[in-house]
Amino acid sequence: SHSFPSNKMAQNSNTEAQSPPTPEARPVGGTDFSWCKAVPAGTGVTVLSLLLSKPPQIAVVQNALHKLQNSHPILRSKLLLDPSNNTFHFLTPPTPTVQIHPFDITSTATIIQSQSNGHDPFHALLEHEMNQDTWRDYTIPSAGADVLHAAVYNISHDRFAVFLRLHTAACDRAAAVALLKELLRLVTGGAGDEASREKVNSPIEDM
Repeated sequence: SHSFPSNKMAQNSNTEAQSPPTPEARPVGGTDFSWCKAVPAGTGVTVLSLLLSKPPQIAVVQNALHKLQNSHPILRSKLLLDPSNNTFHFLTPPTPTVQIHPFDITSTATIIQSQSNGHDPFHALLEHEMNQDTWRDYTIPSAGADVLHAAVYNISHDRFAVFLRLHTAACDRAAAVALLKELLRLVTGGAGDEASREKVNSPIEDM
């Protein structure tokens, strides 16, 4: 036998289906907070980099990043600071938001020259990304600051660099290795690790 919902239940279900999803939020945990405090000292930023010999397909990389953000909600979170009590919160939108910022060969050359530190171009860009500390002063707007930023640089006709810059409260250096491997699988057409789906509801020390 089969049971069917009443019309009232069906109407409620339709109403709920039309309601926009709401972001999830939680206060940062103890380890999260320590990383938030570490960022102004320059130790709370994680940068992942790839050096490629062919131009990356921006749409493919961005799609892979969106899949990562779906699999790991913390990566699509925004960090909010409540100045009234100096507390931080993660706000997690229901959909991925990261956008890749492309730099053409001229703008890339300008950035490399501005470093003037004797490094080769790739390491000069790495240093530039490390210095792009979006969260250093915590002048965070009311909408929050993204924990993940992405950029692609055109160094020359056969050298291209992809950089991911993350707040370490969302992805520490140990997790970064796994994240980079998963990104490479997705970019090359491999399946993401469905078993790695996580919630954003737990602080780092509880996970």
